[in-house]
Amino acid sequence: MLPSLRCPKRLTVRGNDEKEYRYLVKCGEDLRQDQRIEQLLELMNGIYGRHAACRQKHLRLRTYQVVPMTPRYVLRVLQTYCIPMTYAAETGP
Repeated sequence: MLPSLRCPKRLTVRGNDEKEYRYLVKCGEDLRQDQRIEQLLELMNGIYGRHAACRQKHLRLRTYQVVPMTPRYVLRVLQTYCIPMTYAAETGP
């Protein structure tokens, strides 16, 4: 379980290709809020792309694919090889 107001759950599914696919299942949250956050992250990626130092360091925020299952349940595809922004801020470049 991840720290959050709604306590999302991690779900791992093994595909017929024997690979594991990780998802985050969220309940009771507004999908529009998730979409707005994804739009903000894309906007920030555009700003990073125009900034020379950010381009040199290959800075980019990963966005998540959001899959609405029902009006109340959302499935988000978790990315591998990413770290929380709070960890990156604490440890520095």
